[in-house]
Amino acid sequence: DKDYTVAYYEVGEDGKPKKDDEDNYVTVSDPQNVGKVAVAVTFNEGANFSGTVIKVVEVTKRPLTLKSDDAGKIYDGTALMANDQSNVKDVSEGENTGYVDGEVLAYTITGTQTEAGTSENTFSIADSSTANRKNYDIAELQFGNLLVRQAQVKLTGDGKVILVDGEGNPIRQ
Repeated sequence: DKDYTVAYYEVGEDGKPKKDDEDNYVTVSDPQNVGKVAVAVTFNEGANFSGTVIKVVEVTKRPLTLKSDDAGKIYDGTALMANDQSNVKDVSEGENTGYVDGEVLAYTITGTQTEAGTSENTFSIADSSTANRKNYDIAELQFGNLLVRQAQVKLTGDGKVILVDGEGNPIRQ
């Protein structure tokens, strides 16, 4: 058994815990989001002392740096996309940065490369069922590279021209 209980209350514009019309504190059900919250610790009977302490604290945004993966292939006429949710990583460095345990934003990966050449593996971010974008300070979005290498032209023994990959294997179009 704990000798204390914890409750969370809304904070008014005056910076003090908010009360309703019946002079009761207005509770907060989800104190994890950015903003001010009043934390009340009440020490129960049996503790070395008794009473309630209320302190207003501010939950601040966590810095977050995200990077999309690099990907590459030999030209085959189809688009190269690394567009799975797992293709974006949290690469934040330092203490109190990056995702809070169990949270991850939603990503829409828009990068694509069809012709031989390079482009950025671009993406956008949005709220998800586990994370709210407003709780993060997006320090940087780093885009990986999509590289489509040029196919090689090969003349077959019967005089046909075909496209082959870097190992000489025919590419289907």
